[in-house]
Amino acid sequence: MRSPEGAVLGYVTLGQESDAHRDAERRKDRFLALIGHELRTPLASVQGFARLLVEEPDMAPDLRAGYLAVLDAEASRLRELLEDLLRAARLQSGEWRLAPRPLDPFSAVRDIVDRAVPLARAQGRTLLLGPLPPGARVLADPDLWPLTLRNVLQNAIRYGAEGGTVTVGGAVQDGEAVVTVTDDGPGIDEDELPRVFDRFFRGRASAGVPGTGLGLSIARDVAWRHRGDLVLRRGTGGGTVAEARWPLVLSGPRR
Repeated sequence: MRSPEGAVLGYVTLGQESDAHRDAERRKDRFLALIGHELRTPLASVQGFARLLVEEPDMAPDLRAGYLAVLDAEASRLRELLEDLLRAARLQSGEWRLAPRPLDPFSAVRDIVDRAVPLARAQGRTLLLGPLPPGARVLADPDLWPLTLRNVLQNAIRYGAEGGTVTVGGAVQDGEAVVTVTDDGPGIDEDELPRVFDRFFRGRASAGVPGTGLGLSIARDVAWRHRGDLVLRRGTGGGTVAEARWPLVLSGPRR
């Protein structure tokens, strides 16, 4: 005999359970549609340009170099998509176990910014790194912790203004290491701010820019796992300001 609609099952009604199931199905459908779209575009480019290279072995060297550059860019896009999916799955399942140790967050920031310079140049952005305080320590997993800043910085570069500037700064405030990433792009609409950390959410400003909508959710998840936080807000003059914070385990000059 079937339970009547609205019967309570452990504080959850059948109606609520049904709504939750439908919502999960809709999320899954959106996920599959997004991944299908994101995979189809670079795969089509790889297939098309690879076919041209095979069918025209005597093409001009500069044309061949251009095709190879496209192939490399599209392969990198596919790799990034798959890595984001794997990271999200490992974090959600709890498979990624932290192995924290004292880490200088601002030294890591310098390394992350240095590695992002080629992407900034390719996107026509100027990347600036402000002064960073010495001697700070946070308790962090050196393999997982950088994902927060790496994802935030990549977003700022991709969604910044054409020919614009992305600025990274750091400070020690109230017993926390604080890193800010500021861009001068169109910024996030006020009505979208509450949803920016939802998995697979892509705002209006992201139209035409490749991405999975996973980067920011992964970034905040990683910050939380290190007892920190990540917040985004609109800049005073436009653009987006991302602020990440982690509690210090040691601050002050090294001895």
